[in-house]
Amino acid sequence: MRDTSLPPRPKVILYGAALLGVCSIILVFAWIAAPDSVLSNGGQVFFIVLWAWLAYSAYFGAGFVRAAIALIMIGSVWSIINSDTGLTSLSIGSSAGDLLSKIIGIIALALFTTKPARTWFQTIHTMQKNEKK
Repeated sequence: MRDTSLPPRPKVILYGAALLGVCSIILVFAWIAAPDSVLSNGGQVFFIVLWAWLAYSAYFGAGFVRAAIALIMIGSVWSIINSDTGLTSLSIGSSAGDLLSKIIGIIALALFTTKPARTWFQTIHTMQKNEKK
């Protein structure tokens, strides 16, 4: 679907997508600034690409982004619960960029669950369904 065929984006979509893009940028800069704080370079690249892809997808109306962010957050909580060190695992196993990106991801998720965002995502979904007919 081309961008020109989309209905106007609510500001919460613009802000949420921008925040997800910021998550990628934060992870890149955190990796450059403190490479020793990154436990897995492959994992870091994965999350840089994931946040960027989610930002792009949200900007163009993919409602699955909300579920994807929620799953990332559930996975983060699950890893804390299963850690031998509990909440201290946040300081041991996460870089500052990783923690900040998760906080920003939660804010973006909150923006994407507002009424204007839900309505917009539903409109895009309906448009895409009608195009397939």
